Amino acid sequence: MKLPFYLEGYFMGLADPLAQSDIRLIVVQSDGGNRYTLKLAKPLRRLPWQQLAIGQPLRIEGQQSFQGLGLPPKLKAERVLFDPAGLPALASVQANTQHQVPVLEVCTKGTCRRRGALELCDRLKAEAQTCAVEVRASGCLGRCKQGINVRRSSDNKILSQLSPQEATELLAPWRTATAAIAAVS
Repeated sequence: MKLPFYLEGYFMGLADPLAQSDIRLIVVQSDGGNRYTLKLAKPLRRLPWQQLAIGQPLRIEGQQSFQGLGLPPKLKAERVLFDPAGLPALASVQANTQHQVPVLEVCTKGTCRRRGALELCDRLKAEAQTCAVEVRASGCLGRCKQGINVRRSSDNKILSQLSPQEATELLAPWRTATAAIAAVS
């Protein structure tokens, strides 16, 4: 059963960051802080979603279909209004995203696992204790032939062709920031 839905919120990024031209999924955060992944209707997929800034106000109308008891509905956006009148500034959402600890997600599936992803993940976790970054094992990041793959949450970029020996280099930006903060304190 499909029912209409209406959502005002803020663009928080692409749910499928590897997509180049035909973007299918976006992430939107409501004023209340809830995040939704929305499938885009075909005419909306060719819009320049990569050029939107995080926190861009949006008003979305579409259809929701229910999957079953206890499961969230699937949301399909059919109309999007950018910069709608009446939406407040994004100060609260920006504050929430700015104070979050950056995350490194290490693919530990298939080819990445065979190339040493578990060792890289363990090394990153051990070395990350000295800087402000969280390390997580993740599922496939979609670049199997280029493994080992790691996604940075700070810019949603996927780093490829890594080795376990590169753990120290991956954490260098956060080590510098942590040292600078400690020096000021």
